[in-house]
Amino acid sequence: MNRWIHGLFALLALMTLGGLVAFWPAPARPPDPAPVPSSPVLPTSPPAAHPTPPTTPEPSTCPTPGPAVRLSVLTFNIHGGLGHGRLDLGQIARAISASRADVVLLQEVDRDRVRTGVVQQAESLGRTLGFHTAYGANKLRRPALPGLPPAAIGNAILSRYPISDVTNTHLPNRMGMELRGLLHARIDVRGRSVSVYNTHLQHTSGSMRREQAHAIRAVIDRDAGPFILGGDLNAEPDSHAVAILERGGLADTWAEVGEGPGLTVPASVPHRRIDFLLHDEAVRPLAAAVLRSGISDHREVWGAFEVPAAPPC
Repeated sequence: MNRWIHGLFALLALMTLGGLVAFWPAPARPPDPAPVPSSPVLPTSPPAAHPTPPTTPEPSTCPTPGPAVRLSVLTFNIHGGLGHGRLDLGQIARAISASRADVVLLQEVDRDRVRTGVVQQAESLGRTLGFHTAYGANKLRRPALPGLPPAAIGNAILSRYPISDVTNTHLPNRMGMELRGLLHARIDVRGRSVSVYNTHLQHTSGSMRREQAHAIRAVIDRDAGPFILGGDLNAEPDSHAVAILERGGLADTWAEVGEGPGLTVPASVPHRRIDFLLHDEAVRPLAAAVLRSGISDHREVWGAFEVPAAPPC
């Protein structure tokens, strides 16, 4: 009996121990280890459905700069075509043709004046030579005949090449002095645009020439070039008027490439150089000459230049 009771107690003890083991709480899970630092990852685009073909650049619309162009220029005060008191535009045209100049700058050019046969001299010379023409009227006179426009004295530009953007700027003046002007035209030389200026300064007053030179500077300082300025300056190389123009970046072609003194007036026995071809720093002078035609009171000044190709766009 006692042995059975002891066995019963032993069985109850085992059952109690098994229940305790079954319901004993599990040990806590250790914390996850800290992540190892890594390099930052940049966001990426989703993969393309198809490979992207390489792009082909579109052909440039900017033309390749061509070679430099050469241009010859003649400046000539024709005194209204009245060489030795006798009108002869044909002789003027022959002298221009003989110079083989591409661009011609003429001063004292009459338009519809009685003294020169009521002729538009610039247009007449242009037709004879087959040149394009531009005219800038400065000093106006009463019409020679009823119905005609006012007669004029002025400057002219003749060119083998097309002309555009023609302007005529009147220069400072005083009462009793002749009105002077600065004639501008843009010349298309085989695709290269070149500005050309033609002027004729006051002959009786040095102070007025200085004012006129400053006025010319104000115009050409706005021109990006390349450009050539020529004409009858009525001033010698060491004058204030010429110095004003040279300080504006213009160079005296004759001083650079001419030979000898380059005297231009009076035509028969010259002792002064007052007719000039000037250029900006983009233009390279190649040669210069003083020509003697004997058909005006001035000798002609001829120059050859090299103009750089147009800059790339």
